[in-house]
Amino acid sequence: MSDRKRSIIVFSASVALAGMLFLLGFRYLAVRLQATSGEKASYSLRLPVRGQDRLHQTMQVIDSRGRKGVMFDVFPEKGEVVETGIVRTDRTDTLWGYSGEFRFRIYHPKWYGKDVLFEDTIRLALNERFTVRLDQEILGDTGREQTIVCEIEKEDESMAKGYEAHSDFQFLVPNEFAKSGKGDLNVIIVSLDTLRADHLGCYGYERDTSPNIDEFARRSILFSDALSSSPWTTPSHQSIFTGLYPSAHQNGGLFTFNGDRRIRAESEDADFFRSQQTLTSVLRDHGYNTIAITGNGFLTSRLGFGNGFNICQESSAVGRDAATGIAESERIFTLAMEWLEENSDDKFFLFVHTYECHIPYQSEFFVSEDVRSDLNDLRMALYDGDIRTADTYFGKFLEKVDALGLTSNTLVVLLSDHGEEFGDHYTESDMIPPPSEEIPPNRNALDHGHSQYEEMIHVPLIFYIPGFEAPKTRIENQVRLIDVMPTTLDILNIEYDGPMQGVSLLELLRTGQRSDDPPSISEFNEGGPERKAIRKDGYKYIWIKHPDDCKRNCFKNLARHELFDLRKDPDEMNNIFLPNEQLSKEYHKILMKQLEESRGINEMLRAGFSSSGRATGEIDKNVSDSLKALGYLQ
Repeated sequence: MSDRKRSIIVFSASVALAGMLFLLGFRYLAVRLQATSGEKASYSLRLPVRGQDRLHQTMQVIDSRGRKGVMFDVFPEKGEVVETGIVRTDRTDTLWGYSGEFRFRIYHPKWYGKDVLFEDTIRLALNERFTVRLDQEILGDTGREQTIVCEIEKEDESMAKGYEAHSDFQFLVPNEFAKSGKGDLNVIIVSLDTLRADHLGCYGYERDTSPNIDEFARRSILFSDALSSSPWTTPSHQSIFTGLYPSAHQNGGLFTFNGDRRIRAESEDADFFRSQQTLTSVLRDHGYNTIAITGNGFLTSRLGFGNGFNICQESSAVGRDAATGIAESERIFTLAMEWLEENSDDKFFLFVHTYECHIPYQSEFFVSEDVRSDLNDLRMALYDGDIRTADTYFGKFLEKVDALGLTSNTLVVLLSDHGEEFGDHYTESDMIPPPSEEIPPNRNALDHGHSQYEEMIHVPLIFYIPGFEAPKTRIENQVRLIDVMPTTLDILNIEYDGPMQGVSLLELLRTGQRSDDPPSISEFNEGGPERKAIRKDGYKYIWIKHPDDCKRNCFKNLARHELFDLRKDPDEMNNIFLPNEQLSKEYHKILMKQLEESRGINEMLRAGFSSSGRATGEIDKNVSDSLKALGYLQ
């Protein structure tokens, strides 16, 4: 063969190879461009979803209509599991409601084809999801970035003419989480909404409302003086999960009550909270599988609460089921126990929340003829009965934790977000305007959210830490719910460099004492005029800047300034502001300094936030139904 012919052959082969590489590279780039970047998430349950998935569940989805497959980059560490899948949505653009089988596959893309990791033929109903866990055996070598492609196609072409399977599916963004290993601590936080600390036996209550909580407290560490940062659900819980006061995280002003008491969700504010780091997002970044099982209402991912949770499973109903008589706490804790049975091998963070103690009060466990003659006593007896109901199922939940062998490696925290009013400072006759109609015994026109008195902000806080030997099992120091996040991370030995106003209580837990307790701030009223309070060194100072600027309702004879010596006057009946004006000014100055710090943190957080631009909209029916049941809407 001549040199000329050899050169032509080599040149032609080179051109062909270059062309093939170009086409392969172009194909790879085209597929990569189909991928949509997003926050990592995982889905360990096959559950129905309601409406648009992102509004009710925190599973992150790729809006993949018109795409057969989506490519993701994953970086599983050794021992981690990658989970992904699909959800069939009800946003079809086709005429035919194809209900046949679909082929779902996950593969590593190779230059020569596909290295299939998973493939199966499945049948999904509308609003149903299918998930797959890829462990080290399936993924192969971990500890390096890998590319996976998720792909969906219809299985029977003849039965689905004119229909494209991927038009009605969305892909779930993969999430990596670790399997539980030696020395790993799982985390469970249980929030019993609206639970006053002084209505529990372990806090000195006379009624036997809480035998299981009392037993839990005996083998745990109880903080006798724990304070909430707000007297209502949303800002209080967001403070728990951010370690910030409400004026810093700004997730307490999402709702505007107008004349007919409708409620709207500010999308930008909800999106802003989704952008913040939370206890949940930090734990997820450290390999925890994260799930919230909540009573819906104000703890819904629709309003930003689901930030960091792989799954946010929200109850569709509040209170006792009319048909079955099943209590809400039974439903919630049963779901939590079922999840634990299926996922106890994961390294997990489980948040469980129930409105059992919230209005409407429903349990007559403590109702007798003696209490029926007084409406306030009757309401309190019903409320205490609901505490007993929640306590019963909390006890069953702890039995399941123990039966699954999780007691030895699971941190369990029991708390509440705020308390409840039973004529401690106000009655319905003090309201402006007064109730226009008679309030039934299982309701309470005052309930909570309107003040910063002790019945509102003194809450239970109990830590069970496996293997931890504490010098004191009852700690009298003043602590705050904003301390829960830094304490949890400190116990887990996880570093966090984000803004934090709470402090770790681990050293206090180790020693049982500290010389000085940080001040506690409470703010963001849901009813009444906006009050701000500071509690420090046995005194509480309450400030109302605009006593006549009311939300939902107002009250007679409000004082702009109040000061109480809680050591002499624990029930806050004697306002000592006038004879102690100078001391009040000092407390006001500390309060203003704290609020200024919060505003600075908020400005810093918002500086790196870009709104999605979605317009404010009415909240969806599931959330509004829950809020009606809870008494917030008519």
